[in-house]
Amino acid sequence: MTSTIFLPKPAGISKEFIIHPLLQPNKIEGRQYQDNIFASIYGQDALVVLTMGLGKTIAAILQAAERLTSLPESKVVLLAPTKPLAAQHQKTFGELMNFTNDQLLLFTGSTPPTRGIKLWEGAKIVFMTLQVLQNDLKYNRYSLVDVSLLVFDEAHQAVGEYAYTGLATEYFKQAKNPRVLCITHII
Repeated sequence: MTSTIFLPKPAGISKEFIIHPLLQPNKIEGRQYQDNIFASIYGQDALVVLTMGLGKTIAAILQAAERLTSLPESKVVLLAPTKPLAAQHQKTFGELMNFTNDQLLLFTGSTPPTRGIKLWEGAKIVFMTLQVLQNDLKYNRYSLVDVSLLVFDEAHQAVGEYAYTGLATEYFKQAKNPRVLCITHII
Protein backbone atom coordinates (compact mmCIF):
# COMPACT_ATOMS: atom_id res chain seq x y z
CA MET A 1 0.00 0.00 0.00
CA THR A 2 1.29 3.45 -0.89
CA SER A 3 0.33 6.78 0.57
CA THR A 4 0.74 10.06 -1.26
CA ILE A 5 2.52 12.74 0.73
CA PHE A 6 2.03 15.89 -1.35
CA LEU A 7 -0.82 16.14 -3.82
CA PRO A 8 -1.87 19.64 -4.91
CA LYS A 9 -1.41 18.31 -8.47
CA PRO A 10 -1.70 14.95 -10.28
CA ALA A 11 1.88 13.89 -9.47
CA GLY A 12 2.77 12.92 -5.94
CA ILE A 13 5.36 11.05 -3.96
CA SER A 14 4.57 7.61 -2.63
CA LYS A 15 6.71 6.23 0.15
CA GLU A 16 9.30 5.26 -2.46
CA PHE A 17 8.53 6.55 -5.97
CA ILE A 18 6.97 9.48 -7.78
CA ILE A 19 3.61 8.46 -9.21
CA HIS A 20 2.18 9.90 -12.42
CA PRO A 21 0.40 8.29 -15.38
CA LEU A 22 3.06 9.49 -17.84
CA LEU A 23 5.96 8.18 -15.73
CA GLN A 24 7.35 4.67 -15.70
CA PRO A 25 6.34 3.07 -12.39
CA ASN A 26 9.03 2.53 -9.78
CA LYS A 27 11.66 4.51 -11.70
CA ILE A 28 11.96 7.93 -10.04
CA GLU A 29 12.62 7.71 -6.34
CA GLY A 30 10.48 9.99 -4.23
CA ARG A 31 12.59 12.66 -2.62
CA GLN A 32 10.86 15.35 -0.63
CA TYR A 33 13.23 18.11 -1.78
CA GLN A 34 12.39 17.30 -5.43
CA ASP A 35 8.68 17.42 -4.66
CA ASN A 36 9.23 20.78 -2.95
CA ILE A 37 11.07 22.07 -6.04
CA PHE A 38 8.30 20.85 -8.32
CA ALA A 39 5.60 22.33 -6.07
CA SER A 40 7.37 25.71 -6.20
CA ILE A 41 7.57 25.75 -10.03
CA TYR A 42 4.18 24.17 -10.73
CA GLY A 43 1.93 26.42 -12.77
CA GLN A 44 4.50 29.08 -13.66
CA ASP A 45 7.60 29.85 -15.67
CA ALA A 46 10.66 29.03 -13.61
CA LEU A 47 14.41 28.83 -13.30
CA VAL A 48 15.81 25.82 -11.41
CA VAL A 49 19.44 26.13 -10.33
CA LEU A 50 20.96 23.13 -8.57
CA THR A 51 24.33 21.46 -8.24
CA MET A 52 25.01 18.49 -10.51
CA GLY A 53 23.00 15.37 -9.75
CA LEU A 54 20.27 16.91 -7.62
CA GLY A 55 17.36 16.66 -10.05
CA LYS A 56 17.22 19.38 -12.67
CA THR A 57 16.30 16.79 -15.29
CA ILE A 58 13.73 15.25 -12.94
CA ALA A 59 12.16 18.70 -12.54
CA ALA A 60 11.96 18.96 -16.35
CA ILE A 61 10.45 15.46 -16.62
CA LEU A 62 7.81 16.23 -13.98
CA GLN A 63 6.95 19.56 -15.57
CA ALA A 64 6.70 17.85 -19.00
CA ALA A 65 4.43 15.15 -17.57
CA GLU A 66 2.13 17.75 -16.04
CA ARG A 67 1.94 19.91 -19.16
CA LEU A 68 1.26 16.91 -21.41
CA THR A 69 -1.42 15.69 -19.00
CA SER A 70 -3.21 19.02 -18.76
CA LEU A 71 -2.72 19.80 -22.48
CA PRO A 72 -2.67 16.33 -24.13
CA GLU A 73 -2.63 17.65 -27.70
CA SER A 74 0.48 19.69 -27.03
CA LYS A 75 4.18 18.87 -27.17
CA VAL A 76 7.29 19.72 -25.19
CA VAL A 77 10.61 20.95 -26.59
CA LEU A 78 13.85 20.61 -24.65
CA LEU A 79 16.77 22.69 -25.91
CA ALA A 80 20.37 21.91 -25.05
CA PRO A 81 23.52 23.71 -26.21
CA THR A 82 25.11 20.53 -27.65
CA LYS A 83 23.97 17.47 -29.58
CA PRO A 84 25.38 15.00 -26.98
CA LEU A 85 23.50 16.76 -24.18
CA ALA A 86 20.24 16.75 -26.19
CA ALA A 87 20.76 13.01 -26.85
CA GLN A 88 21.41 12.41 -23.15
CA HIS A 89 18.12 14.09 -22.26
CA GLN A 90 16.27 12.01 -24.86
CA LYS A 91 17.71 8.83 -23.31
CA THR A 92 16.81 9.85 -19.76
CA PHE A 93 13.26 10.91 -20.67
CA GLY A 94 12.87 7.64 -22.60
CA GLU A 95 13.91 5.59 -19.58
CA LEU A 96 11.60 7.42 -17.17
CA MET A 97 8.48 8.34 -19.17
CA ASN A 98 5.69 6.32 -20.81
CA PHE A 99 6.32 7.31 -24.42
CA THR A 100 7.45 5.33 -27.44
CA ASN A 101 10.70 6.12 -29.25
CA ASP A 102 8.79 7.75 -32.11
CA GLN A 103 7.22 10.19 -29.63
CA LEU A 104 10.59 11.22 -28.11
CA LEU A 105 12.57 12.64 -30.99
CA LEU A 106 16.07 14.00 -31.32
CA PHE A 107 16.45 16.69 -33.98
CA THR A 108 20.04 17.51 -34.88
CA GLY A 109 21.76 19.32 -37.69
CA SER A 110 21.93 15.97 -39.49
CA THR A 111 18.13 15.52 -39.40
CA PRO A 112 16.92 16.31 -42.94
CA PRO A 113 14.43 19.18 -42.78
CA THR A 114 11.74 17.29 -44.73
CA ARG A 115 12.01 14.34 -42.33
CA GLY A 116 11.88 16.68 -39.32
CA ILE A 117 8.69 18.32 -40.58
CA LYS A 118 6.98 14.91 -40.87
CA LEU A 119 8.22 13.71 -37.48
CA TRP A 120 7.28 16.95 -35.70
CA GLU A 121 3.55 16.24 -36.00
CA GLY A 122 3.67 12.89 -34.15
CA ALA A 123 6.20 13.91 -31.51
CA LYS A 124 5.30 14.50 -27.89
CA ILE A 125 8.75 15.59 -26.74
CA VAL A 126 11.45 16.91 -29.07
CA PHE A 127 15.06 17.27 -27.99
CA MET A 128 17.24 19.58 -30.03
CA THR A 129 20.03 22.08 -30.03
CA LEU A 130 19.09 25.71 -30.10
CA GLN A 131 20.68 26.15 -33.54
CA VAL A 132 18.36 23.50 -35.03
CA LEU A 133 15.26 25.18 -33.61
CA GLN A 134 16.53 28.59 -34.65
CA ASN A 135 17.04 27.42 -38.25
CA ASP A 136 13.75 25.51 -38.42
CA LEU A 137 11.83 28.57 -37.23
CA LYS A 138 13.74 30.82 -39.62
CA TYR A 139 12.56 28.67 -42.55
CA ASN A 140 9.03 28.18 -41.13
CA ARG A 141 9.37 24.39 -41.04
CA TYR A 142 6.92 24.18 -38.16
CA SER A 143 5.34 26.36 -35.53
CA LEU A 144 5.60 26.49 -31.74
CA VAL A 145 1.88 27.14 -31.39
CA ASP A 146 1.21 23.75 -29.73
CA VAL A 147 4.36 23.63 -27.61
CA SER A 148 3.14 23.82 -24.02
CA LEU A 149 6.58 23.67 -22.41
CA LEU A 150 9.93 24.91 -23.64
CA VAL A 151 12.86 23.75 -21.51
CA PHE A 152 16.18 25.59 -21.74
CA ASP A 153 19.06 23.51 -20.40
CA GLU A 154 22.28 25.27 -19.38
CA ALA A 155 20.20 28.43 -19.04
CA HIS A 156 23.05 30.37 -17.44
CA GLN A 157 24.32 30.90 -20.99
CA ALA A 158 21.21 32.87 -21.99
CA VAL A 159 22.62 36.37 -21.94
CA GLY A 160 23.07 39.02 -24.55
CA GLU A 161 22.93 37.73 -28.11
CA TYR A 162 22.86 34.03 -27.11
CA ALA A 163 20.20 32.23 -29.15
CA TYR A 164 18.09 31.26 -26.12
CA THR A 165 16.94 34.85 -25.63
CA GLY A 166 15.58 35.21 -29.17
CA LEU A 167 14.00 31.75 -29.07
CA ALA A 168 12.18 32.57 -25.85
CA THR A 169 10.78 35.76 -27.40
CA GLU A 170 9.60 33.86 -30.48
CA TYR A 171 8.09 31.10 -28.34
CA PHE A 172 5.98 33.56 -26.36
CA LYS A 173 4.77 35.11 -29.63
CA GLN A 174 3.69 31.77 -31.11
CA ALA A 175 2.57 29.41 -28.33
CA LYS A 176 -1.09 29.10 -27.30
CA ASN A 177 -0.20 27.90 -23.79
CA PRO A 178 3.42 28.88 -23.18
CA ARG A 179 5.41 27.71 -20.19
CA VAL A 180 9.19 28.03 -19.85
CA LEU A 181 11.42 26.03 -17.57
CA CYS A 182 15.07 27.02 -17.42
CA ILE A 183 17.44 24.57 -15.78
CA THR A 184 21.09 25.02 -15.00
CA HIS A 185 23.76 24.09 -12.52
CA ILE A 186 25.56 26.27 -10.03
CA ILE A 187 28.65 27.59 -11.76
